[in-house]
Amino acid sequence: MFRSRPLVGFSLLVVAAPALLTVAAEGRTLSVPQDLSTLSAAVRASAPGDTILLAPGRYGPSSGEEFPIEFAAADVRVLGAGADQTLLDGEGRAAILVFTDGDASHVRDLRLHRGFAPEGGGCVRVREASPVLAGLAVTEGDGRGNGDAVRVEGGAPEFRNCLLTGGREGPTVAIEAGEPEFTNLTVARNCGPAFELTGRCRPTLRSTVVAEPGEPFGRAVGLEVAAGTARPILVDVHWDCRQESIRFVEPMTREQEHLVARARRANGLTATIPGFVDTAAGDFRLVAPSRLANADGVVPGAFGGEIPLNFAPDVTPSASREPANVESSLLEPTVPNPVTLSTSVRFHLAKGSVVDLAVYNVLGQRVRTLFAGDLSAGDHTREWDGRDELGEELPQGMYFVRITQGAVTESQRVVLLR
Repeated sequence: MFRSRPLVGFSLLVVAAPALLTVAAEGRTLSVPQDLSTLSAAVRASAPGDTILLAPGRYGPSSGEEFPIEFAAADVRVLGAGADQTLLDGEGRAAILVFTDGDASHVRDLRLHRGFAPEGGGCVRVREASPVLAGLAVTEGDGRGNGDAVRVEGGAPEFRNCLLTGGREGPTVAIEAGEPEFTNLTVARNCGPAFELTGRCRPTLRSTVVAEPGEPFGRAVGLEVAAGTARPILVDVHWDCRQESIRFVEPMTREQEHLVARARRANGLTATIPGFVDTAAGDFRLVAPSRLANADGVVPGAFGGEIPLNFAPDVTPSASREPANVESSLLEPTVPNPVTLSTSVRFHLAKGSVVDLAVYNVLGQRVRTLFAGDLSAGDHTREWDGRDELGEELPQGMYFVRITQGAVTESQRVVLLR
């Protein structure tokens, strides 16, 4: 099944000329807006196993997107350039992503903003599907009391390393049925409860931080269980709620009592967290993250696989719709690309300053630092041999070369072949 295939393990066999599709062993690679102007068009044109690369920019109804974008057994990969660069904006008038018919797509590294759905699931709705959504920032959703950010009506979706904030009415996540899994989530400053369980469901919350629900108004409850058939599993969950971490609307069943006892043993009902630096300004860095690290050194609430978490809800990416790997003011085209043995990363500095140049994988993890320090103005080149910091060969797949100079950050896709 597509769901079991790793994100970074696919290999490219043929790389087409610019403006053509890239053919991969498990499917094509479609670039938006280079090959197709909108994500909705790319999903319709895709086949199971295809990869859709979404360039930095804002995508919404006013720019031609047809929301909601429906993934009905699409089984594709959608990769953005990062939640701070690629924005799907429902503009307060449309839902954004809907998954149905057993879909097992992977969607990652995007921001979903101002999604609206009066029936629930303002930004993400899952109906009998099992997609994987990772590295997402979901902000200012409105589900009219049925899931501002997410609504799950069946299936086994996975949410990893996501931030959910700014929900309009609450609950932030509504779960009616299914077995969704939430790992390393930060759910903070939303109206109403963070999670609400209303039917026969078995959600798992793992390594998650829930803070300040009910802000600025609404029930300040972390998890509201409204059905005796709900079976929440809580492992290493940290709560900061004005009212209750977990509230049962009906008297607990014997099985629910057992699950609450299990949650206490698994550190799933920790009453307080060290707090964030400044949630009002969108700074979700933990004041004392080391206090939350588990035995494996993992800090709950990691967003995009990185700590600290710092995302400002009122900061939106550029409206530019240019492809991600066109020539830019810093980075020049990497040659060769794809990479088999090594490649030259070339860049130009208009003025001398401190520069950070590194290679990242699709999880947003830094795998190799090519340069970090002061450089003079002019043209520069650094080589990358497809290895990590320890000199080990990295697996084939897609990587990103990222350069930062002051407040400017630019990225370029690089494909590694073995």
